[in-house]
Amino acid sequence: MNPAVQEASIAAWRDEAHVRENRRKYAEKFDRVTPTMQTAVEVERPDAGFYLWARTPIEEHRIRPSPLRGAAPYRPSGSFLARESNGANPGTNYVRMALVAETGECLEAAPPYRTIHEDTMSTPEKLQSTIEQAWENRERLSPGSAPAKIGKAVAQVLDELDRGRLRVAEKCP
Repeated sequence: MNPAVQEASIAAWRDEAHVRENRRKYAEKFDRVTPTMQTAVEVERPDAGFYLWARTPIEEHRIRPSPLRGAAPYRPSGSFLARESNGANPGTNYVRMALVAETGECLEAAPPYRTIHEDTMSTPEKLQSTIEQAWENRERLSPGSAPAKIGKAVAQVLDELDRGRLRVAEKCP
């Protein structure tokens, strides 16, 4: 290694003030972004690192791309980043969000990300409610006039039934 690079590396490794400042910045990002994200997805503030790992109720590769492509937080598929072990991939149903941008950029990217999750990852209860409301209003609906969210809810339920993640049951009397 070039001696000048070695000296620069030594200086950088000895710069504890820089390390403390970066830790402070990451702590601020996690403190401000995590609560915003928790309103939409299951995510916990990590003990260390600069990633938030958000659990998704659907396969993470089915999530629509962010309208802020390239903006923080970057969110690759968890199953892409992890390796299969004992027949399961621990990254499945997780996305990774890197909080490496400045705090303001991370906060700016969080609400659209939350909206993406709210739009694409419906809980069974939300799906049921959407479909039941459509059933109650069926006389006013036609294939051409039904809101798109009804079609999406039906498609998602059928997909989840096909995958064995949902099941149909009748209420007991």
